[in-house]
Amino acid sequence: MDRMTILVVSYDGYSDVWPGLFASLRRFWPDCPYEIVLANNEKDLANNAVRVIHAGADAQWSTRTRIALEQIETKYVCFLLEDFFFSGKVDAERIESAMDLMEKDGLEYYKLLSFSKIKTKLYDRDDVLQVIPAGLPYGVSLLAAIWEREAFLRMIGDGDYNPWLFEARRIEEAKTAVDKQRLLGVYDPTNPLRICHMIVQGKYLPNAVRTMGAAGIAVDLSSRPVLRGGEYFKYKLKRMGSSLSTRLPFVGDLARKLGFESVSARNLKQSGEGS
Repeated sequence: MDRMTILVVSYDGYSDVWPGLFASLRRFWPDCPYEIVLANNEKDLANNAVRVIHAGADAQWSTRTRIALEQIETKYVCFLLEDFFFSGKVDAERIESAMDLMEKDGLEYYKLLSFSKIKTKLYDRDDVLQVIPAGLPYGVSLLAAIWEREAFLRMIGDGDYNPWLFEARRIEEAKTAVDKQRLLGVYDPTNPLRICHMIVQGKYLPNAVRTMGAAGIAVDLSSRPVLRGGEYFKYKLKRMGSSLSTRLPFVGDLARKLGFESVSARNLKQSGEGS
């Protein structure tokens, strides 16, 4: 169909992950009607079902994404990162309904995945969707989402920068929003793409490997290790703390006073945009 493109933004260092991702998409969305695009640096992909857009050896996330968006002609893009595997039958009707709603209500952002619990009011045109207000930290992020393409381009803006800076800017905007209830988009908690997040700190999550194995998708562990032991424990603690700080802002304030700092905040400072 010609109103949405599936856009996977990656970089060449993750080329070992691509076959698993696209195998999972083919398995759980075999009749996907949308063009599939992979934006990367310079590597090719032996998959005729995927159009590859090269952005250059040194292109960071923003440049790779911008170049791809400029070459895509559909109104909407379903944005994914390379470690978002499909783990079950996609709710294709839900995806179509999402675009119908975006078209009807003029929405620019339809979030399909969240790592933290979003507890906002329901969107008044749906009994499941939750609103994403301007003052919600991590409300707009780089997790799986359907974007209005032009709006996504505007938000990325100019410059060549990493994905953490994009998210850091969104967090800062949430903190400083004058009208914190202004609607930025909606969040669908049903996970219609059945996304399974696979990688943290460059390593596979053990529960994700098990999930994909149960789904019949083999994960290539020859090029990338599994996060184990103390590293995995630290990751779980960090996730817990991130979830708490989203719901209870004073937790995040306390963590910062104790010297803990998120990757996004660190990138914002290094860019000269943070305080």
